[in-house]
Amino acid sequence: MENPRNLNYPLGAIGNELLRLGETWQEKIPPIEVLVINRSSRLPGGLVGPGEAEYEDASMAGKRAIVAPLWEEVYSFGRWDDVLSHFRLDPAVAPTLATGRGLSLRSEGESREHKALKSFVADHPVTIGAPASTAPGETEFLFRSGDRADVLFRASREWIVAEVKSEISTPSDLERGLFQCVKYKALLEATLHAEQRCVSARTVLALANPLPNELIPLRNTLGVEVVVVDRGAA
Repeated sequence: MENPRNLNYPLGAIGNELLRLGETWQEKIPPIEVLVINRSSRLPGGLVGPGEAEYEDASMAGKRAIVAPLWEEVYSFGRWDDVLSHFRLDPAVAPTLATGRGLSLRSEGESREHKALKSFVADHPVTIGAPASTAPGETEFLFRSGDRADVLFRASREWIVAEVKSEISTPSDLERGLFQCVKYKALLEATLHAEQRCVSARTVLALANPLPNELIPLRNTLGVEVVVVDRGAA
């Protein structure tokens, strides 16, 4: 959802329903809504029920100390299927991977379309949500691991890696791009730690066309930020 604040009501409704169901079962049901976190703070916006006021007044470190055991309770709870049955809901279908659909990891060389989009993104940081003051990005950034990222932006408060997929990219290419963003996020965080830089790390999958519907569940599962580059607006 474009405005994360729109989730306040549905998340609160989920929390309240789980509290009521727990009272009926006479068993604590972990607050699954705490899995939804803010992209910047990596923490839930708030809690429902016991501890709500304490969480609201806590520092960032205090909030992490409060939610860490709640996350563990959610992951270890063994009756989520029973909860779904109670609310007459079906389990979510796991995202379908492109494996077996012609996925190839062989390098065929950089296409003209990919090179053009990569150069455009590097020259226009605002197209991937970087501050307007951000300097043009560095293309083919080489990590110490030997991995190369399409574009790296060094903004004042965050470094951003953009993985670029052009208009000729196949679903398999796009799926691989989602996983590459996960990898580059870890590599970027490691690089910043190694260089003792006090900035945050962010990765973006920059596309020429919208992500196919079949890959949206995977994007959501992996938590990858995807942007469609508007070359006419820059």
